[in-house]
Amino acid sequence: MPVLLALALLIGRSEAGLHLTTARDLAAVLRWRLPPLLLAAGAGACLALSGLLLQRLLRNPLTSPDLLGVGHGAGLAFALAMVFLPESGLVSRFALTATGAGATLALVTLLAARVRFATSRLLLIGVGFGSTAQALLTLVLASGGPKGAALLSWFSGSTGSASLAQALLAWSVAIAVLAVALLLRRWFDLLALDEAVAAGRGLAVTPARAAGLALASLAAAAGTIALGPISFVGLIVPHLVATMGFRATAPAALASVATGASVMVLAQWVGGLLAWPWPISPGLLAALLGGPFFLWQLRKRAA
Repeated sequence: MPVLLALALLIGRSEAGLHLTTARDLAAVLRWRLPPLLLAAGAGACLALSGLLLQRLLRNPLTSPDLLGVGHGAGLAFALAMVFLPESGLVSRFALTATGAGATLALVTLLAARVRFATSRLLLIGVGFGSTAQALLTLVLASGGPKGAALLSWFSGSTGSASLAQALLAWSVAIAVLAVALLLRRWFDLLALDEAVAAGRGLAVTPARAAGLALASLAAAAGTIALGPISFVGLIVPHLVATMGFRATAPAALASVATGASVMVLAQWVGGLLAWPWPISPGLLAALLGGPFFLWQLRKRAA
């Protein structure tokens, strides 16, 4: 990730085409280009970590915050906070967004538990909740005005209004969730195997799963408040990490944070190179690449 970040700072695009950052331009580049890159990286780290934890807790490789409707639930809570609590600060909005993510994930989990977390049923439940939340979110966006324009920019995954405070929040949550996940790595390793095995090893399954879902909700909320309900990052990155050979929770969590941040830095950088002066949002690029990957994963499981 540091290499990609350095390249994204050094190589940019202007009306004259690609250009290298000079010492004279460095201050301006750090002011305007660094916050979006750090914000995209923090969002990618949060969503990748949330996807990894959800896949282990629910023992389903097709699980991610967006496919379970968690991203849209968090997004709806964030949108309502912006509309009805316009004076609220960043931390207050994050708390409300985390509440929306947690409530959505809790409802999805309770319903999925009745069907023993079957893949097809779990995805259908998640799609149902996500569609409902997205419809309500669209109603909020349709209100128009300056708030509606700001929400539309956020919903599309744009980093045009990124700030260092937003990036710091995303990275603070990512590091905190990662630290707790590493401390509880034995829980996640056991829950990824089987509930009976976990219980036989002395693990209190229900409290452990509830704690894990709370961590995943916090990470998903931080990623959502940073870049909107980004699609497929939480699904793709854990699979990429697994193909690298990281299987246990501790190395997989560390690799997911690094890979998720790198993927979104790359998306932010490429989006700026492809279009100028209005770059393609990293959230949109992630969705364009993630859709075909999701279909490929479904085909592999059906084969």
